Amino acid sequence: MKKKLQKKRRRAKFNIQKLLSLLFILALIGGIIVFAVNQAKDYTPVPITVETADYSLIPPDETVIEIEPVIIGEDDGEPHAAVFADDSSYIDINLPEDGVYPIDTTLQSAYVIVYDVTDNRVLFAKSADKKCFPASTTKLLTASVLLDVLPGDFLFTVGDELELVSEGSSLAMLQKGNVLDMPDMIDALMLPSGNDAAYTAAVACGRFLADDDTLSPRAALDVFMTRCNETLHNIGAVNTHFSVPDGFHDEEHYTTALDMLKISVHAMDYPLLMESADKPQVTAVFNSGETVYWQNSNLLIQESSADCYYLYARGLKTGMTDESGYCVSALATRFGHDVICVTMGAEASDIRWLETISLLDSSFAYIRDNIENTGE
Repeated sequence: MKKKLQKKRRRAKFNIQKLLSLLFILALIGGIIVFAVNQAKDYTPVPITVETADYSLIPPDETVIEIEPVIIGEDDGEPHAAVFADDSSYIDINLPEDGVYPIDTTLQSAYVIVYDVTDNRVLFAKSADKKCFPASTTKLLTASVLLDVLPGDFLFTVGDELELVSEGSSLAMLQKGNVLDMPDMIDALMLPSGNDAAYTAAVACGRFLADDDTLSPRAALDVFMTRCNETLHNIGAVNTHFSVPDGFHDEEHYTTALDMLKISVHAMDYPLLMESADKPQVTAVFNSGETVYWQNSNLLIQESSADCYYLYARGLKTGMTDESGYCVSALATRFGHDVICVTMGAEASDIRWLETISLLDSSFAYIRDNIENTGE
């Protein structure tokens, strides 16, 4: 009888221990779940809320921004003659008078235009003829002018013009004495968006235009910017004035989304520029022997950028300052059509990418349906 009683007590004790172990495991699991939920709350990105109530398609607007003629500055009391482009390549892109577009959408980005290059048709626009700031999309014109003016075997030597680069600039990390050939210089402008590259290139090109290697960096820059503004006039970007080669904010450096579209279409005439704009990254070896690695700031062409990657994208150029907001001129090709989407003035980087992708998708859906309906 005593043995039976002891056996019952041992069994009861075992059951109690078993129950306590089970309760401990349940408590531990519960704690892990609570911790995971709290971690998710702390680290889950806040989704972008796109407020669309105040946005609508732009009405016809005949406003033209008056641009003062550019006058070459003086350096050390010596004026230098202006150098003008001798050819005209006017780009005729018109907004429809009724303000009606094939794509009907609302956006958070402030200034937008979408253009089917192949069919010469504006598919969507919002405040496209309003003054805004271009930031580093400026470098599309800087690179175009270099390729238009300089011989293909031109070599750029980095010098004192680095002192003109503004603090806080995006950089290609150039150093005095570096020697770059033309392909490397275009990459330095287009991928890391180097403001140091922009000034090095502008000063070298200005001296070449003036046929005077003794010009100070500031005087040579004046010559280059005069050529840039003449090119803007030639291509029909009449509401744009550029005062710097890199796009760092300046009140006298402005454009419109429509004019930036014209600059982008003009850039398509230069194969080396287009090839550079489509490179996700590059390892460059300078003529002076240094090796550098640059990654493209355009997430649309970066396969590793997840939701920001766009399979059909081929470039072109990004930009951002506090005053300009987040900008991009994006080129994509599908169904045999080239489409450019210029998005400017976005308040966040993700808005720029996601709205650009949405606009490109809508454009190609329209193009696909139009091809099917017309039997092309």
